[in-house]
Amino acid sequence: MRTLKFLPYIAFLAMASGCHSPVTGTWRADHTGGVDDNPIANATFCHDGTFLATAQYGDKSRATPGHYEVDDGMLELDIEGHTRAYIVNVDGDEMTLTHSGKTYKMLRMKPRD
Repeated sequence: MRTLKFLPYIAFLAMASGCHSPVTGTWRADHTGGVDDNPIANATFCHDGTFLATAQYGDKSRATPGHYEVDDGMLELDIEGHTRAYIVNVDGDEMTLTHSGKTYKMLRMKPRD
């Protein structure tokens, strides 16, 4: 019973200590690899499990919010109840996403000084 008394404090410390996903941050699409059918221009993944992706369709841009989860090398995106899973690999400031046999590359955007 005594352990339960400290559970809220332990949970707070875990959140405050910066437990976050390797995809946390803002990423831009890298179209230099020859994959031109990826409409995603950029995406921001927040610590709280939400994201905002901006897609470019011709001369129109569309921002889409949703929730994400990373588990065991898989990135699952949930947009209004519709989910899509990607194999994800983050190596420093480069992220590769694979879905349906296509691989997309994104680069982490650095904050400006």
